[in-house]
Amino acid sequence: TFWDRRFAGGYFDDEPDIFYFSVPGYSGQFFFDRSRQIHLSSIDNIKIEYSMTEYSPISSFTITTPDGNQYLMSTIEKTRTNLPLDLQYTSSWYLTSAISQSGSVSFLYDDEDIEEEKISGERTVYVDGAFRNWAKEKYVVKVQINGKRIKTINWDGGNITFEASLYLRQDLSINSADTHPAYAINAIVVKDKGNNIAKKFELEYGYFDNSASAPTDQKYLYRRLKLTKLSEIGMVDLSKISHTFSYNTYPLPNRNSKERDYWGYFNDNNATTLVPNLWFY
Repeated sequence: TFWDRRFAGGYFDDEPDIFYFSVPGYSGQFFFDRSRQIHLSSIDNIKIEYSMTEYSPISSFTITTPDGNQYLMSTIEKTRTNLPLDLQYTSSWYLTSAISQSGSVSFLYDDEDIEEEKISGERTVYVDGAFRNWAKEKYVVKVQINGKRIKTINWDGGNITFEASLYLRQDLSINSADTHPAYAINAIVVKDKGNNIAKKFELEYGYFDNSASAPTDQKYLYRRLKLTKLSEIGMVDLSKISHTFSYNTYPLPNRNSKERDYWGYFNDNNATTLVPNLWFY
């Protein structure tokens, strides 16, 4: 029918979106009904309010917890996909400020653009007692995220600054159109009310890298960022207290690999399709 096609084509939603939230001490999920009223799925003693105009997206959420603390989420992340339709939507609302009886904390972010190709699924048609290869379809989704990277946390007693690396992340697509490319955080600096450094931490990274034989434009899909060292810098003698990290180095495939189980985890099964084997009796 007409409505079936509209729902299947992604023009209309046939069920409400589920929103997830997490603040100190509380987490859960909620949805909107047809009257734009919020319904919590678990915790009923949390108050969630939102701000929007009649024909505009939601600009912010405010969460009030039972202890009276308020959390404002108004820093927006947007995502654009090409399937089922070419559309852009708000995918996250980041914490902008937190207010309690003892004071307030504000959060500032840097922009960060990420672009990836993802295999979202496959469809195989079973007709007249057999699978039809001609009916097999694969869906490759281009995902562009205009995201955020934490930059500064400010409160009455000081601030925390997160310093970005000078080098682009190699595990994320480097698109020439990205005006805000992605970087790892290589230092965390804690300052007191007088802007004096109280603590400093340095972070070092490497990659799980299995990209040697991959095409140049696909190498990022074979790389995964890993933390290799965390060092606390002494403020008096600049000495370092370091912690190093080691990992299982078993080579992992392309992040879009079909070698995965029903839950999406790599299982080294040499699969060439996401469609499982089915038996009919």
